Amino acid sequence: MRALVLILPALMLLFPHPLEAVETRVVVRVRAHDAKFIGTGMGGVQVSLRKADTGELLASGTLAGGTGSTKTLIEKPISRTTRLADEESARFEARLDLAEPTRIEVEVAGPLGGGANLQRSSQTLWVLPGRHIDGDGLLLTLRGFVVHPLSPAPHQVFKAGEAVPLEAHVVLMCGCPVEPGGLWNAGGYAVEALVQDGARTVARVPLAYAGEVNRFRGSFIPPAPGSYRVLMTAADDGAHNYGVGISGLVVK
Repeated sequence: MRALVLILPALMLLFPHPLEAVETRVVVRVRAHDAKFIGTGMGGVQVSLRKADTGELLASGTLAGGTGSTKTLIEKPISRTTRLADEESARFEARLDLAEPTRIEVEVAGPLGGGANLQRSSQTLWVLPGRHIDGDGLLLTLRGFVVHPLSPAPHQVFKAGEAVPLEAHVVLMCGCPVEPGGLWNAGGYAVEALVQDGARTVARVPLAYAGEVNRFRGSFIPPAPGSYRVLMTAADDGAHNYGVGISGLVVK
């Protein structure tokens, strides 16, 4: 019996019991660069969590919620201890069953309503079983503008020599409003349309604020009949935010 008592601890070292998985919460939020959280109003953001070393998918879903507090995120100075998110701020919460420290990769793609301006961002980090990442959670950032061409409309045909209205809807990734003198000042952004015939740019047309929030407008007279590609661009060089919307123009 005494020999068995001495042997059992040694056997336990040779054949250890498997570690039990512990639920670990991971909150993910996505902020538009120079602006607020990206949420449901822009279609949300796709979130994926994987084991960084193997690619195994641990959790995925769509981030949802509001854009957060303008006062906290934009108007007031932010310190190291400032809590950025409130109860309504957009988030995705993963509940991972982890038995051991795990290095994960978090990837976000959005905004899902951004069309050609959908962007991706990712980061890797260690997550420890039972050590929840909540509150503000993991905060990733997406840069740029969402630019939706409004005119010319798809399949719209113009006559040669006719002035073509060029119009775009321009917002930050969070959908935050762009207007003169606002927190996102239309006067500080360069919005223009590049009209291309094949690989050749035939015109650069400035688009001015159109008197309605997020709207920019100009016009262009095509030099000849044909099919043109129109790239509508928005630029904030101070924040290094850029966006592009693509449209087509048919002239007969």
